Amino acid sequence: MSTDSESAYGDTYGTDRAVAKWSSAIVALLGLWLVAAPILVWDAVGADFWNDVVVGAAIVVLAAYSYYESSDDDPSGGTWASAFNALLGLWMIVAPFVWGVAELLFWNDVAVGALVAVIAGYAAFAGGESPAGLGAEQRT
Repeated sequence: MSTDSESAYGDTYGTDRAVAKWSSAIVALLGLWLVAAPILVWDAVGADFWNDVVVGAAIVVLAAYSYYESSDDDPSGGTWASAFNALLGLWMIVAPFVWGVAELLFWNDVAVGALVAVIAGYAAFAGGESPAGLGAEQRT
């Protein structure tokens, strides 16, 4: 008889890892888009250009870390990185209003920010949960 958490609680850790990995990969791609779009697609200038590049690069790095940690035995390892990415996504929603961006670049920042906030926020939420009756100290 196996006493590991998989037999008692189903395959929650495998599901959590899969959610964390996929969401981290999607968020990393969105971060890459944030870095590339102002350079390749739109002619962004000034503060918004640097905001997109720096925040996009930070999103990529944090998502890569979260992806790496989700490959571990502990699916909640990259939860803080996903939570920080969710905050960066919220900043990207607000940033176009702060910098006074217009037209398509405005909507790009808002849409990408919303997607990053929702996906990374869900990953942080899902990674922070533990099965009923199983505390964080017992998961290791």
